[in-house]
Amino acid sequence: MKRMRSILVASRLVALFLLVAVALVATRAERAVAEDDPVVLPECGQAGAAPLSATLFPSHEDSSVKTRIDLGALNPADYLSLGVTVAKEDGVDYFPGPPGFSLGATIRELTPGGCFDRAFSNLNPGKTYEICLIGIQADFTSTGLFSCVSVETEAKKRETALLITNSRTERIDSAIDDWVDAVKKKNRRLSIRRVEVSRSITVEKLYELIRRQYLTRNVTTVILGSPGLPLPIVDNFGALVSYSGAYTTLSRGFGVDDGFFNPTNDLFEVTIVSWGAPSNTILKQYLHRVIRYYEGSIRFSRRLLVANAMIPDELPLGKSDFVDARYPENRVEYVGDITAYLDDVQGSAWRERYASLLTSLDTNRSYELLLIEAHGSTAVHYPCDSAGCVDAPFIRDAVPRAQLVVAASCSIANQGVADSPMSAYVFEGRSLGGLGAEITFFTNAGVLLDIKSRLEAGTPVGEAGRRYGFTAFGDPFLRLP
Repeated sequence: MKRMRSILVASRLVALFLLVAVALVATRAERAVAEDDPVVLPECGQAGAAPLSATLFPSHEDSSVKTRIDLGALNPADYLSLGVTVAKEDGVDYFPGPPGFSLGATIRELTPGGCFDRAFSNLNPGKTYEICLIGIQADFTSTGLFSCVSVETEAKKRETALLITNSRTERIDSAIDDWVDAVKKKNRRLSIRRVEVSRSITVEKLYELIRRQYLTRNVTTVILGSPGLPLPIVDNFGALVSYSGAYTTLSRGFGVDDGFFNPTNDLFEVTIVSWGAPSNTILKQYLHRVIRYYEGSIRFSRRLLVANAMIPDELPLGKSDFVDARYPENRVEYVGDITAYLDDVQGSAWRERYASLLTSLDTNRSYELLLIEAHGSTAVHYPCDSAGCVDAPFIRDAVPRAQLVVAASCSIANQGVADSPMSAYVFEGRSLGGLGAEITFFTNAGVLLDIKSRLEAGTPVGEAGRRYGFTAFGDPFLRLP
């Protein structure tokens, strides 16, 4: 149940953007640009070429840019490291997540004449971005920002969601169709494209299907809507696990090494959505629950439940950090005070209080938002005592009723296990949607607060977690009212 300290630890000095350190179990192509790359940028190695060029990514002109570094225009021997960073948005230093974190990538090997492409997504529509080279010179001094180019994203475009199913859900097609109709009524600028695939489709074939759609449409969301859809296998710190996040890197091709550090890190260009309910019956009940919410017959109390199972050294946050205008102190329930892991007394007291606040039985208690900060695995999250941890049966027994559940907890959203805690939180209680991590991830105290602020600003839940690689569970288009 490994947990790292920072998800966006990149500094502008080296312009790294480190997210999940996983390796695809696949053959890596020995090229930096996919053969079917639709982006037109100046060819590398041309006389008088600029060292950096950038353009809007086709079909995603409101949110994504493609950059190219041409080392033929520079002397690589002058640098110890060199990379590209999205430096400014409308003239202001650009930090895409918690304060102090930057978006960029650093070249792994400064090969004379080398050509390196990298796309950056999750940008804001209608903004002007200054994209620059940055690095460390041979004398160990910073280059500062140089060779900057400006790119203006277009106004927000109509979005496309892919709903991928196979014959295993054909018996609940009418419920799926009803859900699609309900979502489209609430999201007039959203197209939901149903794609039926064979039960025997492979990871590579499914990836190519998704990528073809991404290259020709403004695809932002991919719903894995049926059981049995294949999941890539990744090396998660020595353990081979299934992980749908490999489907989020669509600008450079499957398994393509683009020459930057951490080539196996996924780019999170789309939100992956799990409909991994334990059965079709439960999925059908869930879809009808969401439809009733859209119709106005289900409501949630404007209350927030924060479940903090981290020790202060790892997460220096308390109840007051989550209080704001939407959720004043009297509308925030908080479970915390863990100072040591695997402490029977603390673990038992925490779980007892959490169960009493989480349950909707008898009390009909509900929350708009449940935020969880805890170490986790594919089967449980902390805290633990001699009786166990917080697992799917614990959650099931509580019958939670939260509109949205956001869990900053490693691996509890993994789709390859039968009893995922996130599946229990969303599908098996009375909740509507959620976000969680499928594998070990890098985080810090600001990630959960950043997602919370995006949700409070009206961002759909799937979009709110996209830049962090969180998988959405259930309906990714839900918003706080």
